Amino acid sequence: DSALLSRPRLHWPSWTASSRVVIGISLGSEHVGFVAELRDELATHIDSLDQAIAEIRTAVFALRTHGSHGGPTIRHRVFDVLRELTPMLARAPLFTTSGPVDLFVSAELGDDITAVVRELLTNVVKHAQATRVVVTLLVRDGWLTVQVEDDGVGLSDASRRSGISSLGDRALNRGGELTLSSVVPRGTIARWAVPLEVA
Repeated sequence: DSALLSRPRLHWPSWTASSRVVIGISLGSEHVGFVAELRDELATHIDSLDQAIAEIRTAVFALRTHGSHGGPTIRHRVFDVLRELTPMLARAPLFTTSGPVDLFVSAELGDDITAVVRELLTNVVKHAQATRVVVTLLVRDGWLTVQVEDDGVGLSDASRRSGISSLGDRALNRGGELTLSSVVPRGTIARWAVPLEVA
């Protein structure tokens, strides 16, 4: 049929989200299970890709061993902590940074940061029963933030809070704060933030 042959071919990258929804519906209910299975498989591959990217990133960080103060960079120091604690976790934590962390983090502040990361990850190991952990180091708007997010059991266990109470004191000593919040449907975000001016 020449009319059919003359139709432009659809290419997946050019489809909009609404187009995919309409086409998915038109396929019929017998294909719903296949689409769901495909979505789950893609999600698994994306998660694996994120893990691989994180491992490559941390390996690159490890190549640069000295910061502006002459000692090891804070990224390298945090990476060493993660490498030390990874055998006790279900999988290697994802590690991301944002902002000029190596430029603004002094050696003294770096001591606090590595202690915070170590305590938060140890707390995850002891109480969270997590399968995924993300560690983020962020410098923005004059603040330094360490964030550890896990997909564990949440804050129902009071020992999770008591186990990291000293980290709150560390933050207060620098004019900052430690906050803990729950993640839906499960998990916890611990955020330790201090102003760089005081640091």
